[in-house]
Amino acid sequence: MSEQQRGVRKTLWQLSGLLVLMVIFTIALVPLYDVFCEVTGLNGKPRRVDDAALQAALSRSQQRPLQMQFVTRVGQGLPVQFRSQQAAQRPVVGGRNQTHFTFENQSDTDLLVRTVPSISPPEASPHILKIECFCFQEMVLKAGEKKQVGLMYLVGAKLPDHVAAVTLSYTVYPVADAPAVAEEASL
Repeated sequence: MSEQQRGVRKTLWQLSGLLVLMVIFTIALVPLYDVFCEVTGLNGKPRRVDDAALQAALSRSQQRPLQMQFVTRVGQGLPVQFRSQQAAQRPVVGGRNQTHFTFENQSDTDLLVRTVPSISPPEASPHILKIECFCFQEMVLKAGEKKQVGLMYLVGAKLPDHVAAVTLSYTVYPVADAPAVAEEASL
């Protein structure tokens, strides 16, 4: 066998070995990807968490003395009564919380209003997530109408420990005059 044939045979063995390694890697790629996603939380796969540690963290956050206060205000001269179902509640930290608000148009004309929220203290703002909220949406209140709306929110577990109370304040403002509202409502 010539030197050139030995070189070709050696190259063929190396390429065959490389091909076998590539096939093995391809087969192992799916389970490796699943493990990677579980560890990092990518691709919608939840991270593995020790059940005892999770229960301890939930227990600590649920026992935390936190109060959520609800303050309602109405823009000057707006004939609307706006109130919260509860003045305050003890929210479940890390869980869903819900309350309701009532709007009542005390005039004999239709109104178009918008509610603007504010969270205090400001450092709590990134930790309050409103899942369902009526804020920033234009709302038509027919003459004499009473309307109840819901608020569903989460309080993040990373809310700083020194924050014992969070105030969620809503102010109702007029958006347009009644004749324009009547035209929009009839469309």
